[in-house]
Amino acid sequence: MVKLKTMNLGCGRKIMKNAVNLDKRRLKDVDVIHDLEETPLPFKDNEFDIIFSNHVLEHIKNLIPLMEDLHRITKPHGILKINVPHFSSFNAYTIDHVRFFGYGTFRVYERNKYYGYSVKFKVLKNELNFSKYPRIMIFNWLMNPIINYNKKFYERFLCWIIPCEEIQFELEVIK
Repeated sequence: MVKLKTMNLGCGRKIMKNAVNLDKRRLKDVDVIHDLEETPLPFKDNEFDIIFSNHVLEHIKNLIPLMEDLHRITKPHGILKINVPHFSSFNAYTIDHVRFFGYGTFRVYERNKYYGYSVKFKVLKNELNFSKYPRIMIFNWLMNPIINYNKKFYERFLCWIIPCEEIQFELEVIK
């Protein structure tokens, strides 16, 4: 069995076993200390198969250079798994969050000829998740199909009535 090289981007105290854990703070079991606002990241080209980012990108001011560098350090057809607050979530508006995300946020990288980005990702998944909190996750079985049925309609008309907690993306690196 081939072992995939994995990175846990902005891990904080949520350390992943068998992964390179990167954070800007010197915490227990963090493997690499690096501020994500500064690129390039201290890794070789095409080094990782999978990069996990759990509620990190909403803190990044310079997201485009970071996305370009994540593309550089991920192997062709590698995967970025990203969880961020949805813009309708009350948590999207905390003082340390600098950007918002919706279902179409990363589509610009699929149409990079139109937008002029230097890298290309294919969006494999953009799924809205009603809750990430254990006490109310039971409602996910009901709410997630409703809010994911037509994301465009949901974001235009329903998201302020039925707020969504987070959005989960999977991006494939196209090289």
